[in-house]
Amino acid sequence: MAHLIVGVFATGAEAREAVKELHNLGMSPDHVELHSIEHTIAEDIASEHAMPSMPATEFTGSREALKVLNRVEKFFDGIFPEEKKPEEVGHFAEAVRRGNTVVTVDVEDESKVDAICRALWSAGALDLEEQVSYWRAVFGYSGYESGAPVFTRAEIEAQRKAYVSRRENKDRGEYQPNKVRVFPRYPRALE
Repeated sequence: MAHLIVGVFATGAEAREAVKELHNLGMSPDHVELHSIEHTIAEDIASEHAMPSMPATEFTGSREALKVLNRVEKFFDGIFPEEKKPEEVGHFAEAVRRGNTVVTVDVEDESKVDAICRALWSAGALDLEEQVSYWRAVFGYSGYESGAPVFTRAEIEAQRKAYVSRRENKDRGEYQPNKVRVFPRYPRALE
């Protein structure tokens, strides 16, 4: 069965490291996508590793950045039938809206799923549940709202600093299943 693996990264550097790890595992560039509102992150990673880049913009908070979010929404809409769409899909779009980089990996070989998840985790993939809990507690996040304003560079940097501070005080520990999201690919999405 085919799977979609999704990792959310706080910084472009961590996403870049994840792409290197995936490349080392033999993942084809055709099976890895980056979703980011920051042009320099997506473009640098794509050119460095011959990976396709998501169209993105250098200027967060702009109309172009909202178009990128719309593409992220459509990407996940194309993966999941509406009746089977997990709640996390909105959280992935919210992560991009907040300046994170989402790395998606299409995997057809079931035997590679665990190694890919471990590679994403070791490269710094965020614990999505922890992030969402933080957004709820600190920012009153109640779910992704399509069309909500994209974070500005200053807001992104402030959020990253807060995240780094929280992460420095906590040991990530060993990889735990379900910290990197794995979803079955439904036949409709594979047609």
